[in-house]
Amino acid sequence: MKAKLVYVLTCAPEKNYIEQALLSVFTARHYNPSANIILIVDDQTNTLFTGRREEILNYTSEKIVVNLDPALSMMDKSRWLKTSVRNLVKGDFLFIDCDTLITQSLEEIDICEYPIAAVPESHLPIKSFNKHLYEKVAGLSSKLEWNIEEEQYYFSSGVIYVKDLPQNYELFDKWHTYWKDGREKS
Repeated sequence: MKAKLVYVLTCAPEKNYIEQALLSVFTARHYNPSANIILIVDDQTNTLFTGRREEILNYTSEKIVVNLDPALSMMDKSRWLKTSVRNLVKGDFLFIDCDTLITQSLEEIDICEYPIAAVPESHLPIKSFNKHLYEKVAGLSSKLEWNIEEEQYYFSSGVIYVKDLPQNYELFDKWHTYWKDGREKS
């Protein structure tokens, strides 16, 4: 498999996100033994890889540590890293959320013809599946000055295939900028 498998992990000492990520990374390695698995963490999470928690590193190929403002919440650190992945990893990659279990080989991802691919949340138009989420996104959209009525789909960011193309660097740069703008306006 040429595409890298990429995980973003942030964790506080009392949380179990490292253990949750271990399950995902283990299943990815089990079904894709030759995969290049990259783990991206913030500097505070990196200090937690001790004892049993460092087992996850046995199944990864590379760990990228990014120094982030310690005042950011764990969720904000996660979003900062996720929206920056395209600039942190070279080559085609499949981003995988840490709560995703892999149940088969992912080698076919290399034949994906799309420059970027994601699945609509719940596989349905946004108005059809979750009224609460729609209302939340509608409220945020008005703060960010875009009209949700023009959007048919809300894409899950839990699994995203991204080719190493200039337009994807631009997309991730915009995503990161929009995330920061949204965070400031919330």
